[in-house]
Amino acid sequence: GVILGDMHTNIEKGKDVFDSMILAQILTLIGQGDPTALVEAERVITAAIPLSPKRQQLYFTLARIQLLEGRADVALQVLNQVVADEPAIGESHWLLNIALRQSGKDTEAWAETKKAMENGYAWRAAEEIRYAIELAVRFGSAEDRVALAEALVSAGGGASALATLAEFE
Repeated sequence: GVILGDMHTNIEKGKDVFDSMILAQILTLIGQGDPTALVEAERVITAAIPLSPKRQQLYFTLARIQLLEGRADVALQVLNQVVADEPAIGESHWLLNIALRQSGKDTEAWAETKKAMENGYAWRAAEEIRYAIELAVRFGSAEDRVALAEALVSAGGGASALATLAEFE
């Protein structure tokens, strides 16, 4: 479409890596039904990284693409480096947790979930909190489970959130 064409033009002119990031994110959404869009998204974001190598959002986008492609091992490499470069960013730990879980490393995934929470990760949806609760039930303390259930209630998790909280209190 016209918008994607304009974004490609801006990228070619080197205006800003923001256009590359947005285009890659749009292609990622399209790519869930069209694998060629994921390949294009990875090409776009990989080309943008050298232009702004400290911009973590570029690496987050790359890792999300790799996870959608089923390449958790590659995403783990990217995210481990991002966490090493700046360990105080909650989103880095959250994405690392997802990659670890996709790799079957649930214990390590829980450790990264805890680090994400400790570093102020802002929940985007009740589903994320439910995902964290699944890990907390297996690996966390009672306090972890209650804190997550309270977060679920605050996020508008509905009656099931209240039931979860009652179960853990």
